[in-house]
Amino acid sequence: MSTKSPTLPFYLVNAFTPSKFGGNQAAVVLFDNGSQQDKRSTDEDWMRLVARDFNFSETAYLVPLEGAGGEGYYKDGEEEGNWGLRWFTPSEEVELCGHATLASASTLFTLYPSLQRIAFQTRWSGILTSTRTKTSSGEAGIEIILPSFSADVLAGLANGEFGQDPAEQVAGALGVDVGAVRDVSDIKFSGMPSIIVLLDSSVDVKGLKVDAKALGKISGGWFVTQIAPESEDANANAGETERLYINSRVFAPGLGVDEDPVTGSAHAYLTGYYLSSPASKFLPSRFHTKQSDLGNVEIVGRQVSARGGLLRCKWDEGKVKIVGQAVEFARGSLSS
Repeated sequence: MSTKSPTLPFYLVNAFTPSKFGGNQAAVVLFDNGSQQDKRSTDEDWMRLVARDFNFSETAYLVPLEGAGGEGYYKDGEEEGNWGLRWFTPSEEVELCGHATLASASTLFTLYPSLQRIAFQTRWSGILTSTRTKTSSGEAGIEIILPSFSADVLAGLANGEFGQDPAEQVAGALGVDVGAVRDVSDIKFSGMPSIIVLLDSSVDVKGLKVDAKALGKISGGWFVTQIAPESEDANANAGETERLYINSRVFAPGLGVDEDPVTGSAHAYLTGYYLSSPASKFLPSRFHTKQSDLGNVEIVGRQVSARGGLLRCKWDEGKVKIVGQAVEFARGSLSS
């Protein structure tokens, strides 16, 4: 006689938005402290099938871990806790997912009011940390720290070697004039060949009419970005924090994702691109006198998809601190 598996709670969260109808959606499945006895906590096929049924771009799975000092699992009332974290699309496990990490942190912070800092042990991206914080406007927020490109990769970006033919192909797929394409840099995203496309500030990135089939033929992943016009306005940056405003959209045909609503990992990479690679030459002139201080610049990233999202990013010695907000819009339980 088979024993029925206990129900598992799940939470549906919109990440990088204060709105229940914006941001990027993620499902968060939470195992309890007895998860070592639950075969589902290591069953990749089960995780993939559940993610397929949720049908969000990513579903996150949280498994409690004992503290490094042998202090045991997290107990309600403690300020720090450790969880294993894995991310699945409807078809496969991925190496990194920023919005589902933020959604996971938001879920735990909501369930445990005393919890202040989380260490997430991941399969491929090391230990990711998250803390409660405030946004630069003083609202409650969550900080996550994500990896960016290595120094070697950063040094090879924006080298001006993309040529006229690739620029014309990219421009055609995005529906813009070739003169609006300022840079095309080859990168890897989720293990697949991808590109960063820097467009002129005059382009209406939100209103782009992209050719989805052409995107997939050119590259598996696209980070389409621009320096927003207000970055040129010093008055828009009054105060102690120097801000760079960017607009972006992310397309991942290689992962079966026509467009990702809001992408934390992409902004970790874009922060390195703008602040720690040769692409910094594209920054407004007032930033060029502050090369040694670019680590103090806050990137205000607006992902201008239909759902939209906001991320505040700072470069930190090869990693990126991203502050955002998240909203739970539903919860329930898995019965199998």
